[in-house]
Amino acid sequence: MKPRPGWRRDRQRVSDPRSDIEEELRLHIDGRIEQYVARGMDEAEARKLALERFGDMRRIAARC
Repeated sequence: MKPRPGWRRDRQRVSDPRSDIEEELRLHIDGRIEQYVARGMDEAEARKLALERFGDMRRIAARC
């Protein structure tokens, strides 16, 4: 069966810039959490510190 023209367009995910930004910010936060846990912090403490040091996620996302 021969693919019809434009078939790739049908299969590609439509990207929402806001979702992409939120996902990227989450990846940065998760990376920091992993670093803190590797240094000996428990996960809850590491998450709290990462979020505090990262800053206001809404403001950062708006600037992006």
